[in-house]
Order: sequence, then C-alpha cells, then structure tokens
Amino acid sequence: MASIFIFCSCQKEVDFEGNNVVVTPTSGKILLYVEDASNTPLASIDSFDVTYDASDRVTSLVSRNSGSRILYDYSAGSSYIHDIMDGSTLNIREINYINSSLQLVDSTLQYNEVFDSSTSKMNYNAANELTELKFYDYSYLTGAELTGRDVYAYDGAGNATTYTNYDGSGNVSSTTTVIYTSNNAVKLSIYPPYYPSLYKKLPQSETTVDAATSSSITINYTYTFDASNRLSVEVLSYGGLGFSVTRKYIYE
Repeated sequence: MASIFIFCSCQKEVDFEGNNVVVTPTSGKILLYVEDASNTPLASIDSFDVTYDASDRVTSLVSRNSGSRILYDYSAGSSYIHDIMDGSTLNIREINYINSSLQLVDSTLQYNEVFDSSTSKMNYNAANELTELKFYDYSYLTGAELTGRDVYAYDGAGNATTYTNYDGSGNVSSTTTVIYTSNNAVKLSIYPPYYPSLYKKLPQSETTVDAATSSSITINYTYTFDASNRLSVEVLSYGGLGFSVTRKYIYE
C-alpha cells in the first residue's frame, strides 16, 4: 500500500490533510518526498523518488522502501489517469476528467483490483473555488448511487474555513473547521496541476467534529522552510491521539 496519509484515497486528494502546500512563488520541483509515520499505529517510513514530464507535471512517485508506485498518465489530453501500484499489481486506478475552460478536475471514475467502482463530481463557484464534492458508488446495473458529499465554505481571501461532510441521505456526518497561518500557499509539484486548492494560506490547525458522537480531533501543523523559503518539513500532530506524521520535501 502506498502512503496512507496522502495517496491511498484518490478521491480525498483535495482534503486539507495532505493538500497542495508550499511557501514560495516559484517552488521548484520536488525530487524526493519522505513520509515518516513511525509515530503512528502504522509505524512506517517511506521515501518516494519523483519524476516529471516535459511540462513539469508529476508522472511518478516510486517508493525506495515498499515497492509502491504512484503513476500519472496525461496522454489523453482531456483527462489523466492516476494509478496506485503495489509493485506491478494495480491497486487503484482513477480517471480524472478535466474541465477544459477551468483546467480543473470536473469528475472522476475510480476502480480497484476487484473492480469495485466509484465516481465523484466537483462543482465550482465563479471564483473557481471548489464548493461541492459528491461521491457515488457505481455499477453498470444500477448506475451511480450518491454515497456522500463535502460542501466547502470560504472566507474573503479564498481559504476554505469549513467543510461539511454529508452521507448519502443528506445527514451531516462531520464538520471540519480550519484556522490559517499568515504564510502563502501554492501547489506542491508532487500533485497534478488540475486538482483545486482549498486555500491560499497554510493551515495552522483543523478540527473535525463527528455529528453522531460530538467527539472531535484536531490536527496541528508546523512547518520548516529551507534557505529559498520553500517548505522542507511539515509535521501533522494529531491532538488527543498522541501521534504525528512528518513529511519532508527535497528539491532539485
């Protein structure tokens, strides 16, 4: 299995956790990405070598430790393919369809090695901010069945301050509130350029409250920058659970 915190769920690429963040107007390409989850129940550390195409779009992240590979194929033009591989075995394939006028992902079709299928649909406002992300289970017999959706609310600076998750029946499952730092954020090069960013500043913390139990979990973010003011280390501390994840970015 690839990195569980960033890559295991294609549909969740736009979540705050693991979103596209780096502090510098010209970030440069990341050549090595390290994810240290040793202080979690996973007790794992993995490093990924990163490659790009001639347009500087990420094409692969290949693990030095586990044999996992994350691959991107942009050859179709109007869509791109995101594969998660365990060695030579395909675990997940997601086809991302691009809105040509926005140059952002419009919808996805995802299936796994046993051909369980799901889809998602993104809706945007006039500012090209993601306002709604719908999730569906899909089969050829029954078509698409809504299983949940995320609804995003933004401040005047373009930062998603809350997002609310609903189940397939329209009931609130959880609500996440985000507090931001004053540091600007742009996309990290390890993500395709077509996925929307949820914020213009770096998050300081995010708190998710479960609607059924009223229990909550808070993730606090700390950042370290290199001499070029690029994000080099990002630490996610999970309050109340007593564990943390450290991400390291090494640039060309």
